[in-house]
Amino acid sequence: MPFRALQRVLRLLQGGDSSEGLLRRMEEYHPETYLHMRRTAVYSVLIGMRLSLPQEELDSLYQGALLHDIGKLTLSKELLNRKVDPGQPSTLTQNDIAEILSHPHAGYDILMPDEEAAHIALYHHRRKDGYPADVPLEDMTLFADIVAVADTYDAMTGKRTYRTTPPRSAALAAIQDTSRHLERCGRALADILSENPLLTDALTSGLSSRS
Repeated sequence: MPFRALQRVLRLLQGGDSSEGLLRRMEEYHPETYLHMRRTAVYSVLIGMRLSLPQEELDSLYQGALLHDIGKLTLSKELLNRKVDPGQPSTLTQNDIAEILSHPHAGYDILMPDEEAAHIALYHHRRKDGYPADVPLEDMTLFADIVAVADTYDAMTGKRTYRTTPPRSAALAAIQDTSRHLERCGRALADILSENPLLTDALTSGLSSRS
């Protein structure tokens, strides 16, 4: 990655913004989700740069990605801290699942009238078989596609004490296999990780989940 391009990423990561109040609330409420939101924003900006988005659009993308999971402020801490072992039967009840599925709409409501950020929050889980199912797939914007890829990649590759982390290649393949409309953004992230693995690790190293 050219030095000037790296400078653009660092400027975004270091800049203050009007979303800081919401971010502080999430950091206090659930630190792991807060760190995931920040890592997702880093990956989103890198994808946007790979797709040659102009600086103004990168700024908007970063702000929206940074707050994509803000709807989880409405979920209970007990549910957010629930550890799911892939090798064991799910402990989630129907009410738990309904609560989890509500967070994209909650994020949308929190972030309006910022339409771009609200749209990202609403659509960041949208897949052909995803949720919320009552929003049309064809209404997804490029920003929502980018954040969907970044969010899924970080969720799959982030370290968890209760599961084995899949290889990066497996995570990227899973994204594209389940969501063909995300192929362009998935390829962009794959290129970044292949060409600059140490850089991406360095940019997210300070955002690892706290023990």
